[in-house]
Amino acid sequence: MPDGIHKDKRKEKGLTGYPAPLLGTVLLAALLLSGCEKQTEATPDEMFAASRPFDAADAGRPTAGSELVGAEPALAPDPRRELEQMNFQQAIEAFGYAKLRRWAEELDPNAALFVAVAHIRGATGALRNDAQAEAWLLRAANIGAVEAQDALGLWSYREAVSALAERDRARFARMTIRAYAWLSLAQAHGSAEAGRHLREMLGELRPNEKMVRLAQAQAAAWRRCAAQSCWDHELDGPVVR
Repeated sequence: MPDGIHKDKRKEKGLTGYPAPLLGTVLLAALLLSGCEKQTEATPDEMFAASRPFDAADAGRPTAGSELVGAEPALAPDPRRELEQMNFQQAIEAFGYAKLRRWAEELDPNAALFVAVAHIRGATGALRNDAQAEAWLLRAANIGAVEAQDALGLWSYREAVSALAERDRARFARMTIRAYAWLSLAQAHGSAEAGRHLREMLGELRPNEKMVRLAQAQAAAWRRCAAQSCWDHELDGPVVR
């Protein structure tokens, strides 16, 4: 899929009849179409400044307290906050893979998401590697990146479609439950795209009541899990507490 595709150009259609895609292709499509483009919002500093009436006499005047002997210097803004307003290309060009990887290891959800994309696309400094991409996408989803939750749900949905075509009932059930759980979590966290994917999945796969209950139980367990052991575990995987 070309890098320049945006979600407003995506055609509405189900997944029946699609050949089972490679993991990298599915994850890349989900990530690029479901929110790596972030809308710019005013920072708290900008909102505060805008709320104060402008006084020409203030121009060039030292900030109150800055002249005090021994005053603590102002802390430099955390550059990781900029990731919230960036898409992948902007982030990799501004900070590079190594810095994004370090921030991802420090549990920044946006950095973890971008590291996953870097391994999908084989960006500078990152080998193209589906296993690494999935691992970092899972980390991003578990520490709060909504786009990653949607991407994992969409990938599981595609895997369920493939299992259905192959008449693999066990895999179909597992992937359907996983897709429902991730997509419902992403939708609950504010992703309209995940809500659309969830409706498509329900219409196409028609999970039974037992599957839905299991998916809801997995999502509820995810919400309760805050231990380090939860950072890298799948929804239906074992958790060591």
